Amino acid sequence: EISPDIIDAVKYEVLDRAGTGEVDLTDVLTIANVLVSFHTDLPALEMRLKETSAAVRLGVNAEAVQKVLQETVGEIASLRSALGG
Repeated sequence: EISPDIIDAVKYEVLDRAGTGEVDLTDVLTIANVLVSFHTDLPALEMRLKETSAAVRLGVNAEAVQKVLQETVGEIASLRSALGG
């Protein structure tokens, strides 16, 4: 049987999802999807995070994301290389 958490996680594209008040897998996937979609466009990323309830629950904002991306540029490049990208 598939875990209810996994079943709920497919709702990651619903940006204004109410959630349960606690961070869950769906919140993490929602933020990951936003980052993949807008990582090269900081103004759009900032706007999307402001309208994403998962960002509030996780305490994520564009400034924090930008900082992490800058700090991990080497690791990200290494992963892309290892994955053939």
